[in-house]
Amino acid sequence: MRREICSRCSGSRGEPGSQKTTCQTCNGSGKVRRAQRTLFGNFEQIGECSTCRGIGTRVDRACIQCNATGVANNRRKISIDIPSGVDDGNRIVMRGHGDVGELGGQAGDLYVRVHVEPDRVFTRSGNDVLIRAELNVVTAMLGGDITVPTLEDDKTVRIEPGVQTGNQRVLTGLGVPRLRNDGPRGDQIIQFAVVTPRSLTTEQKDLVRKLGDTMRATDDRALDPVIVENDVSYGARSAHNGSDNGIWSWLKGTFSGQ
Repeated sequence: MRREICSRCSGSRGEPGSQKTTCQTCNGSGKVRRAQRTLFGNFEQIGECSTCRGIGTRVDRACIQCNATGVANNRRKISIDIPSGVDDGNRIVMRGHGDVGELGGQAGDLYVRVHVEPDRVFTRSGNDVLIRAELNVVTAMLGGDITVPTLEDDKTVRIEPGVQTGNQRVLTGLGVPRLRNDGPRGDQIIQFAVVTPRSLTTEQKDLVRKLGDTMRATDDRALDPVIVENDVSYGARSAHNGSDNGIWSWLKGTFSGQ
């Protein structure tokens, strides 16, 4: 809802065909002088004429739509261009789309505050976007190619053997553009999580046990837990760039029959 020039009287304040006359109260000046006598002397105050509301003229028949104000409230729908890179809470200024000024003066501006709804896949962090990719244990151990979504299209990403939960891959320049192109575009960050199966067939368990046997053959403590500061991981060595407890705890449980 915004204030606009009255469509019935076009801002004249009078009904179509009505006549304007000079205000007799202020003689067309739109101002009146008021004298006041006090103990400290006489004071004179100049104020707006209450008869013509400071305009200096009167109409013989007031506009029935705007009640002789010359303006009226109307509801409008306008199109707004959302620039790339806009973030939640940003403000967009629409010049000249605010309320019209007094007596048909220049319209003010419209301020639009942007609210960005959360996405089911992408999480924004500044100009970077983050996604979570869950990997099965085979891909995590042997590596492979996966397809991930980006803001533009799908990309194929090579997974190196031995990736751990918490490892990340950065796709440079595939994040959110900076507002008004003020600097380089952000990055897309892929956060990996290794998912271990909850149930295995008898054949699959036998294969995993054989894997464990081969690991013990080279290191008899390969599947023992290793206690590290502020974290716990399972394996011969603590992982770098994230915890590897997901895979190894699953293997340990499989070998112990749990």
